[in-house]
Amino acid sequence: MSPATCDRLQHPHPRPGMLLLRQVPVQTAAEWDRTRPGFVAVDLVTHEGSVAGGEYACTLDVTDVATGWTETRAVRNKSQEHVVTALSNICSDLPFPLLGIHSEYGSEFMNNHLIR
Repeated sequence: MSPATCDRLQHPHPRPGMLLLRQVPVQTAAEWDRTRPGFVAVDLVTHEGSVAGGEYACTLDVTDVATGWTETRAVRNKSQEHVVTALSNICSDLPFPLLGIHSEYGSEFMNNHLIR
């Protein structure tokens, strides 16, 4: 039996995050029109230094694939509420409509707030 099969048998129920991922319409980067502004890559950079715990500042970085247009916002922490608020503010400042987001699968991006 493979290690992956062992894992599936030990955890027969899908993790809550996986159920949420099924609700997100997904396109690969190859399916994006890289010449059309509005498809962005987002990343959350933490500024914790060598401190492993506690609350620390982050920077939300949003870069348009076609134009290179970049917007950044300071975010208090990685909470869904702060990240979605910052992303909403960035969307209102973009000179083009937001058409798609490429992000990591962290809970700061893959959550009900962002799906709405």
